[in-house]
Amino acid sequence: MGASRQLVIAAIVVVFLHMYHNVDLMVKHSVKRTILIECNAKAIEQRLE
Repeated sequence: MGASRQLVIAAIVVVFLHMYHNVDLMVKHSVKRTILIECNAKAIEQRLE
């Protein structure tokens, strides 16, 4: 009984870590995109002046 409970906890931890990793990648990607968009917007503004 105790062993199966440990397995369940281990499985939950693995799934949680996997999800956290994916969220981390998504956040980094969206931050990079936001920075690129900001840089492009500034470059366009400078050209228009």
